[in-house]
Amino acid sequence: MSHIKFIDKNFAYAAHKLHKACFLKYWSEDEFISLLNAPTNLAWAYYDNQFMAAIILISLVEDEGEILTLCTSPNYRNQKIAQNLLEHSIKYLYIKHTLKLFLEVSVKNTNAIQLYEKLGFSRLAIRKNYYKTNKEINDAVVMVFNFCYSE
Repeated sequence: MSHIKFIDKNFAYAAHKLHKACFLKYWSEDEFISLLNAPTNLAWAYYDNQFMAAIILISLVEDEGEILTLCTSPNYRNQKIAQNLLEHSIKYLYIKHTLKLFLEVSVKNTNAIQLYEKLGFSRLAIRKNYYKTNKEINDAVVMVFNFCYSE
C-alpha cells in the first residue's frame, strides 16, 4: 500500500540511500540527520509498502519556503509520485500561510521544469554554473510558487 508520511531524523539512512540513487552528488546520512533535525525543515516521503520511493525536503522560514531536495527512486519515476509529494507539500504550506516557495533545478532537467510549471511555479532567474559534478557544469533555473490567499 502506498502513502505519504512525514519523516524525521530517524529516517536519515533511508533518505540518504534514496538520494544516492538519484544524484551524482548526494547527501550523507549525517547530513540528512542534521537537515531532518533542523526545526525549520520539513520532510515527507512517499512509501510503496515499506519502501521509501521518494522524498521532499523543504526549509520553511517565516512565510517563505525552499525545496532543498525532491527525488524519486529511478524505478518509481513517471508515476506522478513527485507530483503527489509536491501537491501534498503545497497544501501543507498553504495552511501554514506561506507566501512563496522557491527551488533550483538544473536547466537540463526538463521533465522537472515541466512538472513545476504545470503546478504553478514560474521561472524567476538563472544561476550560472550552479550544479557541478566531475562530468559537467550546469546552470540552474530558480523558480517560485506564489501562494494566493483571499481576504
